[in-house]
Amino acid sequence: MAPHPRPAPTGEPATESALTLDQYASMCAELAVFADRADAVFAKYGLTDVRRRAAVDAAWKERLSRYPSERAEWERRYWQYESSWRGSRR
Repeated sequence: MAPHPRPAPTGEPATESALTLDQYASMCAELAVFADRADAVFAKYGLTDVRRRAAVDAAWKERLSRYPSERAEWERRYWQYESSWRGSRR
């Protein structure tokens, strides 16, 4: 499963709307596998500003804690991406 990041347009509010659930799962998995390339990963998803990055992450964490079905879907996608990213390291 190949990720499809979409950089958020400049000026978009710093909320979970900056990334889709799929993009957030892909980004989180990519960061887990490629922690040494975090700046490049964040740039790929349009999150170069540290404050915006933190705000988007906090908004997604809050949303996923409120909606268990979305959390389950995020986890499913995260593990799919994590497996894919680990395979690409070989």
